[in-house]
Amino acid sequence: MRARELMERARSGLPLDDSHFGEPRLTTERFDVSDDVMVGKSVRVPMSLVKRIEAVAEANGSDWSKTIRRWIEEGLARDEGVEPDPAAELASAVARLQTAAERAQQLLEQQRKAA
Repeated sequence: MRARELMERARSGLPLDDSHFGEPRLTTERFDVSDDVMVGKSVRVPMSLVKRIEAVAEANGSDWSKTIRRWIEEGLARDEGVEPDPAAELASAVARLQTAAERAQQLLEQQRKAA
């Protein structure tokens, strides 16, 4: 049964058929998680701050998550007294320049079409 069908059944009060999920199984096997696995964490911030962050992210051609992640990494490096990695800084700058160039090209194309 598809998710949509499950949702419709739930809304109509019909019993749900969860047989398609398979049998649950327990395991005692350990598994390693890479330090690079992304973990979602919730942070409460005022709407005024959300708007400012979104504006900065958009201006840099990025999104909320990448912008916050970059700020956290930069802040941690600063607070830990770690010198920034020049190669990482350069890669970040190049990515921001590339995004800015793409946005500028899109704006120019829009202006040409409007003219």
